Amino acid sequence: GVAGISNTFASALWATGYITQGMAAGTVGVNFQGNPTNCTGYTPICAPNPTALAEGRFRAQPEWYALLLTRSLVGERPLPITISSAGTEDTETAENAPDLVAAAFAGPKRSMKMALSDNDPEGSIPLELQLAVGPQMGKAHILRLTAPAESATSGVRLAGRAVTADGSWHAPKHTEATTASGGFVTVTLSPGSATLVTVDPATPPKRRHKHGHKGKKPPVYARTRESSPRAHRARLVPVALLVGGAQLAQATAVLPRTHGAWQPDVRDAIAYAHTRAGEVSFAVRTAHQLWGWRVTRMVPSASVLKAMLLVAYLDDPRVRHRNLTAADHRLIDPMIQRSDNTAATKVLEFVGPSGVYGVAARAGMRKFTLDPTIWGLSRIDAIDQARFFLHIDAHVVPRHRATAMHLLATVIPSQRWGIGELKLPSLQLYFKGGWGSGTGAVEHQVALLRHGPIRVSLAVLITNSPSHTYAKRTLRGLFAILLRGVHRLIASAAT
Repeated sequence: GVAGISNTFASALWATGYITQGMAAGTVGVNFQGNPTNCTGYTPICAPNPTALAEGRFRAQPEWYALLLTRSLVGERPLPITISSAGTEDTETAENAPDLVAAAFAGPKRSMKMALSDNDPEGSIPLELQLAVGPQMGKAHILRLTAPAESATSGVRLAGRAVTADGSWHAPKHTEATTASGGFVTVTLSPGSATLVTVDPATPPKRRHKHGHKGKKPPVYARTRESSPRAHRARLVPVALLVGGAQLAQATAVLPRTHGAWQPDVRDAIAYAHTRAGEVSFAVRTAHQLWGWRVTRMVPSASVLKAMLLVAYLDDPRVRHRNLTAADHRLIDPMIQRSDNTAATKVLEFVGPSGVYGVAARAGMRKFTLDPTIWGLSRIDAIDQARFFLHIDAHVVPRHRATAMHLLATVIPSQRWGIGELKLPSLQLYFKGGWGSGTGAVEHQVALLRHGPIRVSLAVLITNSPSHTYAKRTLRGLFAILLRGVHRLIASAAT
């Protein structure tokens, strides 16, 4: 394991999803690695020091809470489940869906259990989950697994309670609950959290005797009333889950739009890409929505990786707590401003693979793979890079944040093609490009546009173009189409 990843709440979210997906697939058992002498690695429990180890005093690590959350699912029968995210206008709806892991099980006494993990990064808007459980279901009990942040190593809670010093955990007397309405249970799930929802069948009413007679009538299950619309519904991402074959007729909703109803012209961008030689994928993100095409297509990173190397360097324990020196600037300045490869190799040697993977984990990347030998062959996709750049400044310690953003804003003029050629008044541009030695084999740009609180991030990844010059024209054309009308974001915010 790696300190800052393996011992954080992120490991609990990963373990929850891993266990429940394994159970849903019919896995008989799952073995987790544990080392009670190493509190910085993957382990459910550990002793903080040799004395505690000798005395048998252990503490629960974040991963332990995943085991607590999922223990009631042991022996339950998996149910089929379908996830539907409604309302986007891009052509790759499944790829643009929220990063939700869900599994469902048939519990005792005709109950249903659903384990849900939202792995979207901090700052994402919550998900509104409409669980289609059927009209025969009633009250739902909700057990939430939370922490201050995905990077937290303490403060983990299950149903608001921590594991005690003696290793025990007791559920509160009154847990969070709601009631199914019209065959649906509505649950809000915050990014970077997990939930176990247990839904019991509706309770049949007591038999009534008409006019005092004791004639027997078959029991009728009580209907739940249709709930009123949720307050602030537009601030949630609606997701429908079809559980156990229940009907999904009423689970329709629209994803919230960004300021001023602006959205990138995905259809025109795709049409343009089809007129160009080479392979294209792209992703566009705002604080509230994601658009894209082929967003999980994996490609070589080329020099786009240098933005991750920059963050890893500035966040390294040997750097983050001190002022930067001239030696530091001799590495990171040319690496970003003129894409110096020698500097990038030295930075990678300094931070090591664990430093780069640490950045990937904190940014919520799902598919990134580092090639430590030829770093330009590391594997990236558009959705991860757009997510990373949307809040790239937040991944840098405050002491060095201004330096990082200055470097990304001051790429030398001879490398400011693509998005760097566009006129974007009132929007500050931060970006990093990557290209395959001028051959057109690889041509990428990842960018952040910012105006006050308004942010738009974009990742355009192109491979197999006829030439470097040709690929640069493709980049410019795609960014121009995707950012058409983006000035409306500023106008809307001003009003």
